[in-house]
Amino acid sequence: MKSSRTFFYAAICVVSISLLLSGCAGMSFSSLWTTYSQQIQQVRLDLQLGQYKEAVAAIPASTPSDNNFLLDRLESGRIAFLAQDWNSSMREFSAADSQLSWLDQQAQYRISQGLEEASALFSNDQAISYFPPDYEQALLHHYQAMNYLFLNKDEDALVELRKANQAQERALTNRDKALAQAHQEAVEAGVSDLVNQASDNMPQVSATGRFKGKVQSVYTTYLSAMLYEAKGSLNDAYVDYRRAYELVPDNPFIQRDLIRVTGKLGLINEQRDYQKKFDIKNEQSSGSSLSGQVVVLSELGLIPVMQEIYLPVPIVSSNGSFKSYTLALPSYPSPADPAVTSFIQIDGVTERQSVLMSFNELAAYSLQERLPGIITRQLLRLGTKEWMRHEASKKGGDLGGLLVGVYNMLSEHADTRSWSTLPSDVWLWRGDLPPGNHSITVGNRQVVSIPVTKNGTTLIWVQQSGPHPVAVVRQIS
Repeated sequence: MKSSRTFFYAAICVVSISLLLSGCAGMSFSSLWTTYSQQIQQVRLDLQLGQYKEAVAAIPASTPSDNNFLLDRLESGRIAFLAQDWNSSMREFSAADSQLSWLDQQAQYRISQGLEEASALFSNDQAISYFPPDYEQALLHHYQAMNYLFLNKDEDALVELRKANQAQERALTNRDKALAQAHQEAVEAGVSDLVNQASDNMPQVSATGRFKGKVQSVYTTYLSAMLYEAKGSLNDAYVDYRRAYELVPDNPFIQRDLIRVTGKLGLINEQRDYQKKFDIKNEQSSGSSLSGQVVVLSELGLIPVMQEIYLPVPIVSSNGSFKSYTLALPSYPSPADPAVTSFIQIDGVTERQSVLMSFNELAAYSLQERLPGIITRQLLRLGTKEWMRHEASKKGGDLGGLLVGVYNMLSEHADTRSWSTLPSDVWLWRGDLPPGNHSITVGNRQVVSIPVTKNGTTLIWVQQSGPHPVAVVRQIS
């Protein structure tokens, strides 16, 4: 009889904790037992097959009170964008932006976040409302700007690009402060040595060396520069081309952009300095009144999802006893160097593109900088779960301790949430073409007509996440 009561008490404890956490924290029940990377796999598979309706349907229904609401909107907005449903994409991104503002500004959030973080001590970090890292916040505005571009609302696009660049500037400004705060929290929790030990044992980002900006999207900066130039705001364009050059100094198209724009601005000395530095001669004629500019931005593949890895951490208690615990932590695959080159065909002539940025590398650096805070929460959770198991053992006997121990193990998952429908890499080609109709061949299968006007700019956005490449053309005047 006593063993039956013990089993009943222990089982009720585990079930009650699970239901309480999933209900109070806005956390789906499945998030207790599976990672986001597992949950998003069907969506990514549908995208790779070009099945956009199925991909949208695979995003879980959520409300603003759910802790994944913002991430769901980012994923849905990106899928609608890939399907060229600009209005639906715009609505999703607007909802994400509103939720982000609410999370960032409202006093209620500060209170509710405390409850979420407390519940995360009993489950995992997926109990905390998703708050995008800085680069994702910038890309929210980046893709909203592209929605406006393809709806022929250029001024609205520039507003969104300014917001994106402001988000990137805030990231740079707050970067050192955020790193120092994470260190201080670890010190105050008395786990700084363990955090350092765990961080040292985590896979480190292996940089390709092509990209100098660890927290900035040069894709956004370049799109802004291109649009400013097309609209005649040459000073603003020059500022952004210089920023893009600082982030990707080896990109030959950005080098030519600097030479062309300094020539348009009459900055002869600067133009000569750039020509000498880049060893590019006779670039003054680029962008002449006899031709039009063609810009091809190619998004390739899908960004890798985060992996869940398990890291053993030996801990010595105050009484000198030794025990090894395991941390479940998120990790990205080491960023691979993008393909050596990528090609497109314009009017049947093969043209070499140059890599503009790697989203994989950007995301991996962002995670690496957030890891100390993640590890600190994991270590605090270890203590809480061990206390919970101990209490269950006291009241429910060995069986109670066993059941709670099993719950602790099964609910211990890394928070692998991230914007997982972004591209892997972005490539750039830019050149002059005479006025008239031209053609671009995408992925050796789709031929798209390119209208070129004298002194005009034609943007071609190319997306290749699967076997069916897509190209969208927009003339900018």
